[in-house]
Amino acid sequence: MQLQEALASFLIQLEADGRSQHTIKQYQRHVRLFASWCAEFGHSALLQGIDEPTVAKFFVSDTGKNTAKGKKRKATAANALRTSIRVFFGFCHEAGWARKNAARLLRRAIAPPPTPRALSEAEESRFIAALDEATPRDRTLFTLMLKTGIRLSTALALDIEDLDLEGGFMDIWLKGNRQERMEIDEHVMNLMIAFVGKRSQGPTFCGQGGMRLGARQAQRRFRTLSTTAQLPEKATPHALRHTFATKLYRSTRDILRVKNALRHRSIESTMIYAR
Repeated sequence: MQLQEALASFLIQLEADGRSQHTIKQYQRHVRLFASWCAEFGHSALLQGIDEPTVAKFFVSDTGKNTAKGKKRKATAANALRTSIRVFFGFCHEAGWARKNAARLLRRAIAPPPTPRALSEAEESRFIAALDEATPRDRTLFTLMLKTGIRLSTALALDIEDLDLEGGFMDIWLKGNRQERMEIDEHVMNLMIAFVGKRSQGPTFCGQGGMRLGARQAQRRFRTLSTTAQLPEKATPHALRHTFATKLYRSTRDILRVKNALRHRSIESTMIYAR
């Protein structure tokens, strides 16, 4: 079986497993990178022609070690690439398309967890001031993220039907295709009531034509607002989640409360805020 053919089936399986679109696209990007490297350097495009040394050569090559801009990959990014390749070849082996798992010897490098890039108090104040001048959609979206700590993907997946604004709750979809009910405070609730208006169904946050707002569109809107607020160039919407968690830990010193608020499955994912 060809690599590209196996990749197509692998992506379908990931979707069937309930993996997020972000995760699926990352796996797709990484496996395509490996396939392109194989084609460029004359390695087999057939699963049966790829073995452990081939995979090892990829990770010590410039393609495996560096980004598209020629910079060395960060340890966390390199580990994400290793995980994608290892999971892909493991899937191919279990599916019976390859006699052995060509990535079975691959190991993740030891890397410290990244430091959360939360906004400082001054940066947060400037961002909130920028939101006051933003469109109702952008003000509602980013205030919701800042006050609840939910991810951008979770916020954009919200439908009107998921909202119980009279009760002050919303049903959110989390990683692993889990759904949970989350309480929202009065300020956010009032903001959302005014934004939703008389709508009774469909996506909560819409772009042009009434279609669901896409992640790239939301990121561009965040970049415009962050420029107005004079935030660091590397600031992303995920900084709002880090800001929420950092403030909650500083005020409570209760890491379990932060874990529950962020809906983390493992306490290890939350410990970065204590460190």
